[in-house]
Amino acid sequence: MDTLMNITLISVATGIVGTGLGGLFASAFHVKKNDILGFIMQLSAGLMLAVVAFDLLPAAFDTAKMWNQRWFLSASIVGVIAGVMFAAVIQHIMERGQEPQYRSKKVNLMQTGIITGIAIAMHNTFEGLAIGSGFDVSPVLGISIAIAIFFHDIPEGTAMAAPMIGAGMSVGKATFYAALSGVPMALGAALGVILGTISPLVIAICLAAAAGTMLYISFCDLIPTAGAISPASYAGAVLGMMLGIIVTNIFD
Repeated sequence: MDTLMNITLISVATGIVGTGLGGLFASAFHVKKNDILGFIMQLSAGLMLAVVAFDLLPAAFDTAKMWNQRWFLSASIVGVIAGVMFAAVIQHIMERGQEPQYRSKKVNLMQTGIITGIAIAMHNTFEGLAIGSGFDVSPVLGISIAIAIFFHDIPEGTAMAAPMIGAGMSVGKATFYAALSGVPMALGAALGVILGTISPLVIAICLAAAAGTMLYISFCDLIPTAGAISPASYAGAVLGMMLGIIVTNIFD
C-alpha cells in the first residue's frame, strides 16, 4: 500500500508540476520568446526517444519473454501500435479545436483551451499508466519515465494555457487549470501498478504502448512543431537524448 501511494504521489507531482510550469511558460507567447518553448519541446522529445530506446522497449521485451519466449516480440509490437493509435486519436481531438478561425475571437480561444485541457487530462491518465507499469519493472525505469514525462508535460501545459490567456484569463488562473490537468496521472499510475500484478504480459503491453505513444508524440508532434516555431531549437533534441541516456544508465 505504501509503495502504491508513493508511486501515485510521484506521478501526480510529475503531472501537476510539469503542466503547471507549462502554464507559466504560456506568458512567453506574449513576449515572443518562442525559442525557449521550442527548446523545451525538443528537449522533451530527445528525453522521450532515449527512454524509449534504452529503457521502455528493452524492458517490454524482457517482461514479455517472462510470459512467452516465442511470442514476446508480437505482444510488444501490438502494444506499440496501440500506443501510436492512442496518441494519434488524442492529437486529432486536440487539433479539432485549433483551426485558424478559432483564434479570431476570445470565446473560441477559450474553447480551444478547454478542448486541449480535456485531451491532455485523458493523455495524462495514460502517461500515469506508463509510470506505474515502469515501477512494476524497476524503480529506475519508473523514475526515468517520470522525468521524460515531466519535460513533456511542460509544452502540454503551455498548449492549454496559451489560448486561455489569449482569451483574457489571468496567467494565475490559466496556470492553475493547466496544473489541474495533471491530476489524472495519479489514476493512471495506480492502474498501472495494480494491472502489473495480474500478468507479465499486461506490464509488457503497457510499457510497449507507452513507447508507441512517446514515439508518435516525439516524431509527429513535438519535433516538427518546435522546429516550426524555432528552427534553432533542434539542439534541444540532441541534448535531451544525451540527458536521457545518462538518466537511464546512471543507476544501472
